Amino acid sequence: MAKTSKEILQDVRRLLLGSRLQQNLSGNIFFSRENRPKDSTLEDVLIIFTTGVPNQVEKGVITINIFYNDHDPYSSGNFIENEKRGAVIEALAKEWINSLTAGVSNYKFKLLNTITSFKEDNTNQHFIVIKLGYDYFGNE
Repeated sequence: MAKTSKEILQDVRRLLLGSRLQQNLSGNIFFSRENRPKDSTLEDVLIIFTTGVPNQVEKGVITINIFYNDHDPYSSGNFIENEKRGAVIEALAKEWINSLTAGVSNYKFKLLNTITSFKEDNTNQHFIVIKLGYDYFGNE
Protein backbone atom coordinates (compact mmCIF):
# COMPACT_ATOMS: atom_id res chain seq x y z
CA MET A 1 0.00 0.00 0.00
CA ALA A 2 1.28 3.45 -0.92
CA LYS A 3 2.31 5.86 1.80
CA THR A 4 0.58 9.20 2.09
CA SER A 5 2.48 12.49 1.96
CA LYS A 6 1.95 13.01 5.69
CA GLU A 7 3.34 9.56 6.49
CA ILE A 8 6.42 10.30 4.42
CA LEU A 9 6.88 13.68 6.16
CA GLN A 10 6.66 11.94 9.55
CA ASP A 11 9.24 9.36 8.43
CA VAL A 12 11.68 12.10 7.42
CA ARG A 13 11.00 13.90 10.72
CA ARG A 14 11.84 10.71 12.64
CA LEU A 15 15.11 10.39 10.71
CA LEU A 16 15.98 14.01 11.56
CA LEU A 17 15.13 13.79 15.28
CA GLY A 18 18.19 13.10 17.40
CA SER A 19 20.62 13.69 14.54
CA ARG A 20 23.62 15.99 15.03
CA LEU A 21 21.94 18.39 12.62
CA GLN A 22 18.77 18.63 14.69
CA GLN A 23 20.69 18.79 17.96
CA ASN A 24 22.67 21.81 16.69
CA LEU A 25 19.62 23.86 15.68
CA SER A 26 17.73 26.15 18.03
CA GLY A 27 14.28 25.74 16.48
CA ASN A 28 11.49 23.32 15.78
CA ILE A 29 10.38 21.12 12.89
CA PHE A 30 7.37 22.18 10.81
CA PHE A 31 5.54 20.67 7.83
CA SER A 32 4.14 23.86 6.34
CA ARG A 33 5.20 27.48 6.13
CA GLU A 34 1.85 28.45 7.66
CA ASN A 35 2.66 26.55 10.87
CA ARG A 36 6.04 28.24 11.36
CA PRO A 37 5.56 31.44 13.37
CA LYS A 38 6.06 34.42 11.04
CA ASP A 39 8.21 36.22 13.62
CA SER A 40 10.36 33.20 14.49
CA THR A 41 14.04 33.95 14.93
CA LEU A 42 14.87 30.32 15.65
CA GLU A 43 16.73 27.90 13.41
CA ASP A 44 13.58 26.09 12.35
CA VAL A 45 13.32 23.21 9.90
CA LEU A 46 10.55 23.10 7.33
CA ILE A 47 9.98 19.68 5.69
CA ILE A 48 7.92 19.89 2.49
CA PHE A 49 6.46 17.02 0.47
CA THR A 50 7.24 18.12 -3.10
CA THR A 51 6.23 15.17 -5.30
CA GLY A 52 5.47 11.50 -5.00
CA VAL A 53 4.55 8.65 -7.33
CA PRO A 54 3.07 5.48 -5.82
CA ASN A 55 4.31 2.32 -7.48
CA GLN A 56 5.94 -0.95 -6.50
CA VAL A 57 8.87 1.27 -5.47
CA GLU A 58 7.51 4.66 -4.42
CA LYS A 59 9.52 7.61 -5.70
CA GLY A 60 9.37 11.26 -4.85
CA VAL A 61 11.02 14.44 -3.67
CA ILE A 62 11.21 16.05 -0.25
CA THR A 63 12.38 19.65 0.17
CA ILE A 64 13.89 20.73 3.48
CA ASN A 65 14.41 24.37 4.42
CA ILE A 66 16.54 25.28 7.45
CA PHE A 67 16.34 28.87 8.65
CA TYR A 68 19.16 30.80 10.32
CA ASN A 69 19.59 34.38 11.42
CA ASP A 70 21.43 37.10 9.58
CA HIS A 71 23.76 39.26 11.64
CA ASP A 72 24.74 42.91 11.93
CA PRO A 73 28.55 42.72 12.21
CA TYR A 74 29.05 46.49 12.41
CA SER A 75 26.00 47.37 14.57
CA SER A 76 24.85 49.61 11.73
CA GLY A 77 21.35 48.20 11.31
CA ASN A 78 22.46 46.54 8.07
CA PHE A 79 21.83 42.82 8.49
CA ILE A 80 23.71 40.47 6.17
CA GLU A 81 23.94 36.72 5.81
CA ASN A 82 25.77 34.99 8.65
CA GLU A 83 27.88 32.97 6.20
CA LYS A 84 29.83 31.24 8.97
CA ARG A 85 26.65 29.89 10.61
CA GLY A 86 25.23 28.96 7.22
CA ALA A 87 28.37 26.97 6.38
CA VAL A 88 28.16 25.08 9.70
CA ILE A 89 24.51 24.15 9.13
CA GLU A 90 25.17 23.16 5.51
CA ALA A 91 28.00 20.86 6.65
CA LEU A 92 25.77 19.29 9.31
CA ALA A 93 23.03 18.82 6.71
CA LYS A 94 25.47 17.07 4.37
CA GLU A 95 26.58 14.80 7.22
CA TRP A 96 22.94 13.96 8.01
CA ILE A 97 22.14 13.20 4.37
CA ASN A 98 25.16 10.89 4.16
CA SER A 99 23.87 9.02 7.22
CA LEU A 100 20.55 8.21 5.51
CA THR A 101 21.43 4.70 4.43
CA ALA A 102 19.25 1.65 3.85
CA GLY A 103 20.42 0.47 7.26
CA VAL A 104 18.38 3.15 9.04
CA SER A 105 15.14 3.08 7.02
CA ASN A 106 13.36 1.57 4.03
CA TYR A 107 14.20 4.69 2.03
CA LYS A 108 17.02 5.30 -0.40
CA PHE A 109 17.72 9.04 -0.50
CA LYS A 110 19.67 11.00 -3.09
CA LEU A 111 20.65 14.65 -2.97
CA LEU A 112 19.10 16.26 -6.08
CA ASN A 113 20.58 19.76 -5.89
CA THR A 114 23.61 21.38 -4.35
CA ILE A 115 22.81 22.45 -0.78
CA THR A 116 22.44 26.23 -0.99
CA SER A 117 21.14 29.27 0.89
CA PHE A 118 18.65 32.01 0.01
CA LYS A 119 17.46 35.22 1.65
CA GLU A 120 14.08 34.92 3.40
CA ASP A 121 12.00 37.91 2.32
CA ASN A 122 10.97 40.52 4.90
CA THR A 123 13.08 38.99 7.69
CA ASN A 124 16.63 39.04 8.92
CA GLN A 125 17.06 35.38 8.06
CA HIS A 126 18.38 33.13 5.31
CA PHE A 127 17.35 29.55 4.69
CA ILE A 128 19.17 26.51 3.39
CA VAL A 129 17.45 24.43 0.72
CA ILE A 130 17.94 20.67 0.50
CA LYS A 131 16.16 18.66 -2.20
CA LEU A 132 16.12 14.93 -1.53
CA GLY A 133 14.89 12.36 -3.98
CA TYR A 134 13.65 9.16 -2.39
CA ASP A 135 12.82 5.61 -3.32
CA TYR A 136 10.73 3.80 -0.72
CA PHE A 137 11.11 0.02 -0.50
CA GLY A 138 8.56 -1.07 2.01
CA ASN A 139 5.01 -2.13 2.57
CA GLU A 140 4.15 -0.30 5.77
